[in-house]
Amino acid sequence: RNKISSKIIADIATGDPEKMKWENNKITTQTGEERLVDAVNIPIPEQNIMVSTVQDVTARRKAEELLQNNINQLALLLQTNESLTQTFDLQEIMQIITDASCKLLEVGSAAIYLLENKNLYLGATTPPLPDVFPESFRNARLIDHPNIQKSIEENRTIIIPDVKNAASSEEERKITEMRDLRTLAFIPLAGKRGIVGTLIVGTTKTPRKISEAQLALCQTLATQASIAIENASLYKSMQNEISERKRAEEEIKKNQKNWKYYTTSC
Repeated sequence: RNKISSKIIADIATGDPEKMKWENNKITTQTGEERLVDAVNIPIPEQNIMVSTVQDVTARRKAEELLQNNINQLALLLQTNESLTQTFDLQEIMQIITDASCKLLEVGSAAIYLLENKNLYLGATTPPLPDVFPESFRNARLIDHPNIQKSIEENRTIIIPDVKNAASSEEERKITEMRDLRTLAFIPLAGKRGIVGTLIVGTTKTPRKISEAQLALCQTLATQASIAIENASLYKSMQNEISERKRAEEEIKKNQKNWKYYTTSC
């Protein structure tokens, strides 16, 4: 309060009207509520008076911040989508998704588990896994991760407000303790050919409420991920088929050459 008061008095002393405008001044009301106000002093020298106006701009500033945040989130989604369209490398795709998830929700952790029959493969994490991370957690049974299993089988997002107060399997407990996870969201990756895996986003150290708007953004990101993962798998299958066809053609040419040599010798 003293700092603001001193600045205002100093600005008024200059006599310059342009310096008598103060924006986004944080004040505390008698009830302890913090508000933002804009103030303007208008000197009227001929009457030796000064007109002061003060406007509470708290709601407007919050609306502006929300709008800017929405713009930034949409820009990140577009940037992520563009990055996904530029590669068919599955590992790169999954890393793009987990990195974007952390930025989008401003959380400390994200991971993608791919589903292969009844088994899970940990494809990517943000931040990267430590070298001492057990191999049994990278390749795990679906049944050992009931929250992932429930998300996949019911094809819906599962929210755990605080893992310290929730039931979990031994494998889940070890991972959450190792990564210091608290609030978690399990989002199924549903492609055209079924569920391909699960996107997991979560806070670290402290729990935090995940809003409906944030969940909607993550589900949009999960849809992008599902399409990109299926496209990468299809691309890999096509590449394998092309390689196999080339190998078969080479084998045919080799056999034809051998047969020609055999018949010539005869």
